[in-house]
Amino acid sequence: MDAAQADQGVTMIRKSHRAAVVFGAITLLALASCGRVMVGTPIVTARTSEPYAAVPPALRTASAEILYVTDREPAPTERRPVWYGFNRSPSQAYGLCEVRFGDGLTWDELAAQTSTARRTRAIPIGVGRVTELGRLPSVNQTLFYDDQAGVLNEDPQITRERFQKRDDFYRVLGERLALTPKKEVFVFVHGVANSFGDAMFAIAQLWHFAGRQGVPIVYSWPAGAPGLLRGYTRDRESGEFTVFHLKSFLVALGKAPGVEKVHLIGHSRGTDVVITALRELHIAFTAAGLRTRDELRLANLMLAAPDLDAQVMSQRFTAERVNLAARRTTMYVSRYDKAIGLADWLFRSWRRIGQLRFDDIPEASRRTLENIPGFTIIDVTFRSAGHGHSYFYDDPRVASDVILLLGGDRPPGAEHGRPLTKKAEGWWELDEDYLSEESPAAPAPARRRHWTQQ
Repeated sequence: MDAAQADQGVTMIRKSHRAAVVFGAITLLALASCGRVMVGTPIVTARTSEPYAAVPPALRTASAEILYVTDREPAPTERRPVWYGFNRSPSQAYGLCEVRFGDGLTWDELAAQTSTARRTRAIPIGVGRVTELGRLPSVNQTLFYDDQAGVLNEDPQITRERFQKRDDFYRVLGERLALTPKKEVFVFVHGVANSFGDAMFAIAQLWHFAGRQGVPIVYSWPAGAPGLLRGYTRDRESGEFTVFHLKSFLVALGKAPGVEKVHLIGHSRGTDVVITALRELHIAFTAAGLRTRDELRLANLMLAAPDLDAQVMSQRFTAERVNLAARRTTMYVSRYDKAIGLADWLFRSWRRIGQLRFDDIPEASRRTLENIPGFTIIDVTFRSAGHGHSYFYDDPRVASDVILLLGGDRPPGAEHGRPLTKKAEGWWELDEDYLSEESPAAPAPARRRHWTQQ
């Protein structure tokens, strides 16, 4: 064997090893939904005296009802008469999904166990009753060509039905808003390999730990196709399919009566779905002389573990100004994210945003980063549990920062109660000792006001 053959052999071994790591990461993602228990209590919650004192009586239950909007095709079973699979639907359904915490826990028991970092028992978490409350008309309706105007028009009857169905959704949303003094909506868009039920767990737990304020909504698109690589590629194209539906939902949500702010959270491949939808909306609103953030009431755009090519993302934000669609944009990244390593391997990207390092950014781009208003990258500098892809809600330190960002609307910095380490303008690091007892900026425990004192 000559030197060239030896080098080729070493390269093949390295590639095989990397493939094994990648497939291991996929397997971890697939197994993540088995035997679920509640994640650890965020530090900020555990350090707050009576963190659930402000929860209104109607929401003091050992479950959480999550409002959902989905373009998954119905997939009912004998055990679950209302359920949704990974196939695509031309219409969007909405309803309520119950997420149960524990087996037979009372509210007081749940509140006590989730107020501390040292629980006396594990708390199982699962999906309970799912109730579909309505369905918006399909966009795949017969269109009519208007010779005089030279355009395709929808049947006026379908248009009237669409507005009626939208108003029905507004009534459901209004009922949820009436339960909370905080008239804000938190929309979560999941990533690949997520079933309909999987996506509910992240937002249900974050909402609970944040004191059950505002209205959580899961936008569930047709992900979770079987297979390893083929499942990923199928999910990726389903992410393209759902963009039109997400756009129409965000526009409708921006006009919903009673909604004061919208916070949009994308995770993993869901960040691409979110950014693509916002890009198209931003182009349309800007062309019409409108401000996207005002039309959508979009206060915070949060991108967690983004499965996006860094160069594509740079175009979206610097050339197309997608960041202007929200008042504040925050991205959480981690070099230790194994699942993002899969996408890096598949697409041979220069770098996926989810694993971006500060040293990856050229000097000229760093200057641009400094000048993007309201834009922040949070670099999680330590290894989190498992595959390191769900750290935004399953790591108590990162989840604390998310709660302070979305629930408290706080900018980064110790002076705002978020003791991140500033690396450069627009780039902050979240270290292992975030909000530790030794942290000088850790917020002092405080009793939250009871809901009747709001």
